[in-house]
Parts: sequence; C-alpha cells; structure tokens
Amino acid sequence: MGITPGMLILLATATLMLGSYKVLALDPPPLEDFHVPTGIDPKIATAENFTFRGLGVVTPPVAGEFVIAAVSFENFSILKGGSVSAALFNYGPGSVNGLHNHPRASELLYVLSGRLDVGVVDTTNKLFNTTLGAGEIFFFPQGLPHYQSNPSTTDAAAALASFSSSNPGLVLAAPSLFRSGIPTDVLVKTFGVSEITISQLKTPYRPHF
Repeated sequence: MGITPGMLILLATATLMLGSYKVLALDPPPLEDFHVPTGIDPKIATAENFTFRGLGVVTPPVAGEFVIAAVSFENFSILKGGSVSAALFNYGPGSVNGLHNHPRASELLYVLSGRLDVGVVDTTNKLFNTTLGAGEIFFFPQGLPHYQSNPSTTDAAAALASFSSSNPGLVLAAPSLFRSGIPTDVLVKTFGVSEITISQLKTPYRPHF
C-alpha cells in the first residue's frame, strides 16, 4: 500500500511539532580574528585558508534525486565561530528536499537555475508557500519546518543556501519521528492513527530522504 494523503498530513503535523519551538544556540562570540586548523600558526595563514574549492562541477542529478554539497566548519574550518555556512542544492526532476528544520540557524535560499516550489510553516500552523525562479530568494526562519520541491518532470534545478550559523543543525521530519526508535504505541496515541499507518510511515519510501 502506498503513502496516502492522510499519511502526508500526519507527517506534516509531526514536522510542525518539531519546529514549534525556538532553540537559542547561537555561535559564541569569536575570540580570534579567524579560526585555523589546530597546529597551524595564524601568522602564516594564506588566502587558501579562506578559500573552499570543494564544490567543483556538480553533475545534474537524475529524476527524483536530491543532492546536497554542504560547506560548514566541519569541512571548511575557518567558518568555526563565524556564524555562517552554506550548501549547494541540486534537484533532479520531480525531487524533493523533504520537510525539515534547522534548530540553530535561519536560511536564505537563492535559486540558481530552474524553478522550485517552497514553503515554511510558522508556530500558528500557517503555511507560506510560493514558486521561485532563477535569481529569486526565499527566507526560512530559524527552527521552522520547511521544504523545497522541483515541480518539473523534465528539468533539474539548483539553489544556494546560506545559514546564520557555522553549525545550523538539521532535523529531518520522517527519520526523527518514525525511524528513531520511538515506540509505535506512543506514536499511535500521539497522532490518533492505526499501527498499520505508523508502520508504513516507519518504512522509507524515498531513498534519498
């Protein structure tokens, strides 16, 4: 049996629960001009320490595939304590960056190519959604659940996201609620649905999600 509209509504409701609170975990004030890897003297730092070349040329994803190339303090150490990070998103035709939130950062999404359907839900359960084209930007406030979807069945899309923290965090709705080990009976009582529905939601149906 496939995923029904009722299951999608349940998943969306669960995501709202995840994003309904604000996590105040901002980057601490910097104690130095910039951060360099342990063992490197800041006095001999060069422009290469400020440069990230890891994105390179990205191959367009296939239909239904969503690919992320992230840039954070984990792979670009100078960002540590810098209150900024970024990610390059590539969306194959018909792909989705599913419901999620970033507990430690707001996000600006800049569409590089193609078109994207985007949406964010506030703490009053109001959905703000629109369609973006190349050169347009959408703002996702810190901690609120949001998504992006490529509506085209033939063309890929790409976007660049910037975050207000060097470690924005990521909470994926489906894995965190339905694939983290929360007992089935707790989920059944929380959402008022059957065990069959919960079991189906616990089964991944999008391999990249």
